[in-house]
Amino acid sequence: MELIVPCPGCQKKLKAKEKLFGKRVKCPACGQVLLIPEAPPRYAEEAEDSCESLAEAVEKQNAGEAAKFIHGLQFTLIQVKDESGSGAVTPMMAEIDDFPVVVAFESMAHAQQFAAAMPEMFDGGGSIPGFVVDGVDLVKPLPQGCGLLLNPETSDCVVLPPGLVDKLRTIEPRPDWRLPAKGGGPEAEAVRARAMAFLKDRGFSPADWLPLPDMTRKVRPVSEVAGRLMALGALFMWASAPEDAIPTKALQKHLKRNKLGKWLTKNEAACMSLSRKKARNEHGGSVGWRLENMWALAWVLGFDAEPTIEASQIDHAIVHRMLFEFLGGLDGTVEGLVQKSKLRSASEVNAMEDRFYCAHNAVRSAQTGEDTVPKGFHPVMHGGVVHERRHSLTWCLSAGTAWEDTDLST
Repeated sequence: MELIVPCPGCQKKLKAKEKLFGKRVKCPACGQVLLIPEAPPRYAEEAEDSCESLAEAVEKQNAGEAAKFIHGLQFTLIQVKDESGSGAVTPMMAEIDDFPVVVAFESMAHAQQFAAAMPEMFDGGGSIPGFVVDGVDLVKPLPQGCGLLLNPETSDCVVLPPGLVDKLRTIEPRPDWRLPAKGGGPEAEAVRARAMAFLKDRGFSPADWLPLPDMTRKVRPVSEVAGRLMALGALFMWASAPEDAIPTKALQKHLKRNKLGKWLTKNEAACMSLSRKKARNEHGGSVGWRLENMWALAWVLGFDAEPTIEASQIDHAIVHRMLFEFLGGLDGTVEGLVQKSKLRSASEVNAMEDRFYCAHNAVRSAQTGEDTVPKGFHPVMHGGVVHERRHSLTWCLSAGTAWEDTDLST
């Protein structure tokens, strides 16, 4: 029996025979010392004792059972800038018991709970910069000696030490460990085919195995979409528009008259509790992302300009038409917007959401270094546009789900 182990220094693939399992060896090419993992554990169904949870598998150091949980899940990573100054995006890391760990979360809700005490992690609209990866893609790229910290600051917190992570890398995922696919059927297959053709014609390369869309999803009530859209418009004006263009008193009356506070997230409300000057200083550079959310919401309500996936932020002409014609500026009301809206059909919104879902997958792959977006498309800056527009579309199809809890996995 042999293992193929990549050298962390030169990436040369080394063959290690069974007698070297668990021992440190020197790479003949570059001299880097590396640890050869222990013999691969048996698959879970062959194990003598199964585990009810990942925490139990970690406690028992049962890599086979841990792999079932890890490979069958998707994880949210919080992205941070590389401290080397290269501008590259890397996942958040920490240190536990003298070994480094990558910080990951089983859901965006877990990430939100972790970041709740650290407002600096949020942008002006209350979003956390992050991306989602499959469990197998979370484990395989980790360097030797690196562990995993899952769901910190929550009741589901689990630490996987480096030795266990090294074993997980030797286990190939099995098809029956995949998350159950959502959606399906002829209509979903046709929608996916159109989305993939549209994206590939424009240079995007989403994964072919993505779950099909659930075409049974309904669009939220018009009043909810209209309320959220108008609240985001007020937030944008509060943190970006100068006083002489949008007077504070007039904006406050607009907020109160339409009861827009109930459509803001906690972090958005905190932004609007600041003075106009302070809000502009602290959030003026990031609040523009809310315009990307607004464009997709307005489109759902019948706004004629269709959200695009090209490498550009929303055009100023579209912003002006959306804010001052479609929404009516500070004279607009939620009731008036509801009356004038022409809500798009569920099939139309599902199709557009699937297009952005697939594009979002290509963007996240590009953020990890893969060649999945067209030339000139920046995975973070332009990818953020896709992320925000997709957020709105998915939220519109997620009845009863809070904005910040919207499932943005890919």
